[in-house]
Amino acid sequence: MAYNKDQLSLPHHRQKVVVTKTGQTTVTFLYPKALLARCAAFVSNSGRYMTAKSILSFDPKYSNKDMFVLEVVFREITINGEPIIIPGLFMFSRQNTVTFDIILDMLLEAEPSFARAALVMSDGCETFGDVIDKKFRYAFHGVDRNHVEKNIVHYLQYEMGLQEGSIKKWKRRVYRFLRGEQSTGTKGLYDFEDRALAAVFLNLKRNTGRIH
Repeated sequence: MAYNKDQLSLPHHRQKVVVTKTGQTTVTFLYPKALLARCAAFVSNSGRYMTAKSILSFDPKYSNKDMFVLEVVFREITINGEPIIIPGLFMFSRQNTVTFDIILDMLLEAEPSFARAALVMSDGCETFGDVIDKKFRYAFHGVDRNHVEKNIVHYLQYEMGLQEGSIKKWKRRVYRFLRGEQSTGTKGLYDFEDRALAAVFLNLKRNTGRIH
Protein backbone atom coordinates (compact mmCIF):
# COMPACT_ATOMS: atom_id res chain seq x y z
CA MET A 1 0.00 0.00 0.00
CA ALA A 2 1.42 3.37 -0.98
CA TYR A 3 2.22 5.84 1.80
CA ASN A 4 -0.37 8.58 2.30
CA LYS A 5 0.77 11.70 4.15
CA ASP A 6 -2.82 12.37 5.21
CA GLN A 7 -2.45 9.45 7.61
CA LEU A 8 -0.29 11.68 9.84
CA SER A 9 -2.04 13.08 12.90
CA LEU A 10 -0.57 16.55 12.35
CA PRO A 11 -2.88 19.20 10.86
CA HIS A 12 -1.95 20.29 7.35
CA HIS A 13 -0.87 23.79 8.34
CA ARG A 14 1.76 22.27 10.68
CA GLN A 15 3.29 20.04 8.02
CA LYS A 16 6.24 20.96 5.83
CA VAL A 17 7.34 19.04 2.75
CA VAL A 18 10.81 19.30 1.23
CA VAL A 19 11.78 17.44 -1.94
CA THR A 20 15.37 17.01 -3.14
CA LYS A 21 16.29 15.59 -6.54
CA THR A 22 19.80 14.48 -7.51
CA GLY A 23 19.95 12.73 -10.86
CA GLN A 24 17.47 9.86 -10.60
CA THR A 25 17.35 10.04 -6.80
CA THR A 26 14.33 11.78 -5.26
CA VAL A 27 13.94 12.20 -1.50
CA THR A 28 10.82 13.65 0.11
CA PHE A 29 11.00 14.94 3.71
CA LEU A 30 7.81 15.58 5.69
CA TYR A 31 8.11 17.27 9.09
CA PRO A 32 6.77 19.96 11.46
CA LYS A 33 9.47 22.52 12.31
CA ALA A 34 8.32 23.02 15.92
CA LEU A 35 8.46 19.31 16.71
CA LEU A 36 11.90 18.97 15.10
CA ALA A 37 13.20 21.82 17.26
CA ARG A 38 11.78 20.29 20.44
CA CYS A 39 13.29 16.92 19.60
CA ALA A 40 16.68 18.45 18.84
CA ALA A 41 16.77 20.24 22.19
CA PHE A 42 16.43 16.97 24.09
CA VAL A 43 18.89 14.90 22.05
CA SER A 44 21.62 17.57 21.90
CA ASN A 45 24.69 17.07 24.11
CA SER A 46 25.29 20.80 24.55
CA GLY A 47 23.81 23.41 26.88
CA ARG A 48 21.29 22.53 29.59
CA TYR A 49 20.56 19.12 28.09
CA MET A 50 24.16 17.99 28.20
CA THR A 51 23.31 15.12 30.54
CA ALA A 52 20.09 14.11 28.76
CA LYS A 53 19.88 10.59 27.41
CA SER A 54 17.03 10.99 24.95
CA ILE A 55 17.72 8.96 21.84
CA LEU A 56 17.50 9.89 18.17
CA SER A 57 16.74 6.82 16.05
CA PHE A 58 16.52 6.08 12.33
CA ASP A 59 14.35 3.16 11.28
CA PRO A 60 14.05 2.43 7.53
CA LYS A 61 10.85 0.58 6.67
CA TYR A 62 9.90 -1.08 3.42
CA SER A 63 6.62 0.32 2.11
CA ASN A 64 6.22 -1.22 -1.34
CA LYS A 65 8.42 -2.25 -4.27
CA ASP A 66 8.95 1.35 -5.35
CA MET A 67 9.41 3.23 -2.08
CA PHE A 68 11.06 3.13 1.34
CA VAL A 69 9.95 5.10 4.37
CA LEU A 70 12.50 6.24 6.96
CA GLU A 71 11.21 7.36 10.34
CA VAL A 72 13.16 9.89 12.37
CA VAL A 73 12.27 8.70 15.87
CA PHE A 74 12.64 10.60 19.14
CA ARG A 75 12.38 8.59 22.37
CA GLU A 76 11.13 10.97 25.04
CA ILE A 77 12.61 9.48 28.22
CA THR A 78 11.57 12.44 30.38
CA ILE A 79 7.99 11.12 30.31
CA ASN A 80 6.98 7.85 31.97
CA GLY A 81 6.77 5.01 29.49
CA GLU A 82 9.30 6.46 27.03
CA PRO A 83 6.74 7.45 24.37
CA ILE A 84 8.02 7.44 20.81
CA ILE A 85 7.57 10.64 18.84
CA ILE A 86 8.12 10.79 15.07
CA PRO A 87 9.15 14.35 14.14
CA GLY A 88 10.00 13.52 10.52
CA LEU A 89 9.44 11.04 7.69
CA PHE A 90 11.57 10.50 4.58
CA MET A 91 10.33 8.79 1.43
CA PHE A 92 12.79 7.49 -1.17
CA SER A 93 13.24 4.69 -3.70
CA ARG A 94 16.79 3.44 -3.10
CA GLN A 95 18.87 2.59 -0.05
CA ASN A 96 22.40 3.66 -0.94
CA THR A 97 25.14 6.05 0.20
CA VAL A 98 23.92 8.90 -2.03
CA THR A 99 20.36 8.67 -0.71
CA PHE A 100 21.38 8.40 2.94
CA ASP A 101 23.79 11.31 2.54
CA ILE A 102 20.99 13.45 1.07
CA ILE A 103 18.58 12.39 3.84
CA LEU A 104 20.88 13.40 6.69
CA ASP A 105 21.86 16.65 4.95
CA MET A 106 18.16 17.53 4.61
CA LEU A 107 17.57 16.74 8.28
CA LEU A 108 20.53 18.80 9.49
CA GLU A 109 19.56 21.70 7.22
CA ALA A 110 16.05 21.67 8.70
CA GLU A 111 17.41 21.47 12.28
CA PRO A 112 21.20 22.10 12.53
CA SER A 113 21.37 21.38 16.28
CA PHE A 114 20.75 17.70 15.54
CA ALA A 115 24.44 17.57 14.61
CA ARG A 116 25.22 17.55 18.35
CA ALA A 117 23.00 14.58 19.18
CA ALA A 118 24.50 12.53 21.99
CA LEU A 119 22.90 9.13 21.26
CA VAL A 120 21.95 7.90 17.78
CA MET A 121 20.49 4.49 17.02
CA SER A 122 19.94 2.82 13.66
CA ASP A 123 19.02 -0.59 12.25
CA GLY A 124 22.54 -1.94 11.74
CA CYS A 125 22.74 -1.27 7.99
CA GLU A 126 26.46 -0.78 7.29
CA THR A 127 25.91 1.71 4.46
CA PHE A 128 23.59 3.90 6.51
CA GLY A 129 25.79 3.49 9.59
CA ASP A 130 28.86 4.84 7.79
CA VAL A 131 26.94 7.97 6.74
CA ILE A 132 25.56 8.43 10.28
CA ASP A 133 29.09 8.26 11.71
CA LYS A 134 30.20 11.05 9.37
CA LYS A 135 27.21 13.34 9.97
CA PHE A 136 26.91 12.83 13.75
CA ARG A 137 30.54 13.16 14.80
CA TYR A 138 29.78 13.79 18.49
CA ALA A 139 27.30 10.96 18.98
CA PHE A 140 27.52 7.45 20.33
CA HIS A 141 26.08 5.44 17.44
CA GLY A 142 24.59 2.05 18.22
CA VAL A 143 22.04 -0.49 17.06
CA ASP A 144 18.85 -0.94 19.09
CA ARG A 145 18.08 -4.33 20.61
CA ASN A 146 15.17 -5.06 18.30
CA HIS A 147 17.35 -4.74 15.22
CA VAL A 148 20.28 -6.62 16.82
CA GLU A 149 17.98 -9.63 17.22
CA LYS A 150 16.41 -9.24 13.78
CA ASN A 151 19.85 -9.02 12.16
CA ILE A 152 20.98 -12.21 13.90
CA VAL A 153 17.91 -14.10 12.72
CA HIS A 154 18.41 -12.68 9.21
CA TYR A 155 22.00 -14.00 9.28
CA LEU A 156 20.87 -17.46 10.38
CA GLN A 157 18.30 -17.61 7.60
CA TYR A 158 19.99 -15.98 4.64
CA GLU A 159 23.74 -16.19 5.31
CA MET A 160 23.89 -19.61 7.00
CA GLY A 161 20.93 -20.99 5.06
CA LEU A 162 19.36 -22.77 8.04
CA GLN A 163 15.96 -24.37 7.68
CA GLU A 164 12.91 -23.19 9.65
CA GLY A 165 13.24 -25.82 12.36
CA SER A 166 16.89 -25.00 13.01
CA ILE A 167 16.19 -21.26 12.92
CA LYS A 168 13.53 -21.61 15.65
CA LYS A 169 15.95 -23.60 17.81
CA TRP A 170 18.75 -21.07 17.43
CA LYS A 171 16.40 -18.12 17.93
CA ARG A 172 15.50 -19.49 21.36
CA ARG A 173 19.17 -19.88 22.24
CA VAL A 174 20.08 -16.42 20.95
CA TYR A 175 17.23 -14.76 22.86
CA ARG A 176 18.24 -16.60 26.05
CA PHE A 177 21.85 -15.52 25.56
CA LEU A 178 20.91 -11.87 25.04
CA ARG A 179 17.91 -11.47 27.35
CA GLY A 180 18.62 -14.06 30.03
CA GLU A 181 15.80 -16.01 31.65
CA GLN A 182 13.69 -14.49 34.41
CA SER A 183 12.20 -17.79 35.55
CA THR A 184 15.62 -19.14 36.51
CA GLY A 185 17.28 -15.81 37.35
CA THR A 186 19.81 -16.38 34.56
CA LYS A 187 21.42 -13.19 33.27
CA GLY A 188 21.80 -12.33 29.61
CA LEU A 189 24.19 -10.02 27.78
CA TYR A 190 21.70 -7.13 28.03
CA ASP A 191 21.92 -7.25 31.83
CA PHE A 192 25.55 -6.11 31.93
CA GLU A 193 25.83 -2.33 31.72
CA ASP A 194 29.49 -2.54 32.76
CA ARG A 195 31.69 -3.49 29.79
CA ALA A 196 34.18 -5.36 31.95
CA LEU A 197 31.45 -7.59 33.39
CA ALA A 198 29.99 -8.10 29.91
CA ALA A 199 33.44 -9.19 28.69
CA VAL A 200 33.68 -11.76 31.51
CA PHE A 201 30.24 -13.08 30.54
CA LEU A 202 31.21 -13.34 26.87
CA ASN A 203 34.52 -15.06 27.64
CA LEU A 204 32.71 -17.61 29.82
CA LYS A 205 30.29 -18.42 27.01
CA ARG A 206 33.13 -18.56 24.48
CA ASN A 207 35.21 -20.91 26.64
CA THR A 208 32.30 -23.26 27.25
CA GLY A 209 31.29 -23.08 23.60
CA ARG A 210 27.64 -22.63 24.57
CA ILE A 211 25.20 -19.73 24.40
CA HIS A 212 22.40 -21.35 26.39
